[in-house]
Amino acid sequence: MIAQRDLWTPRPWTKEERDFLLAFEDDTEESPWMVTTALQQLVIDNFRFPLRHYAAKYHPEWYISTDLAVTFPKPDGRLGQVAPYVLVTVADNHLRDSFNIQKEGGFPAFVLEVISPDYSRRDEEEERP
Repeated sequence: MIAQRDLWTPRPWTKEERDFLLAFEDDTEESPWMVTTALQQLVIDNFRFPLRHYAAKYHPEWYISTDLAVTFPKPDGRLGQVAPYVLVTVADNHLRDSFNIQKEGGFPAFVLEVISPDYSRRDEEEERP
């Protein structure tokens, strides 16, 4: 069993702690954009929470989600996918594993994406469907 670390007092990692951390695959090369910065998360949360409150009061027909996969057919027949930080659409309000535009009847009416400076080129050019 791994002992609980005192996060305020730096000390070397134990062999068990190192072995535990090394057991996980490193996905930095495959998807470095999957991690958001603290500033990005703050912006997202400061937008999402008031939006959900507003929708609950004035627009119960809105479906709001965050980081939900939006799937769509590409012109070449392949399935495309994006995952905006926040999406809003008029749809049944139930839990989803993804938002399939063919089943839902179209793309979400509104999406919010918070672009980081490090990945702005990728976000603006490479990620476009």
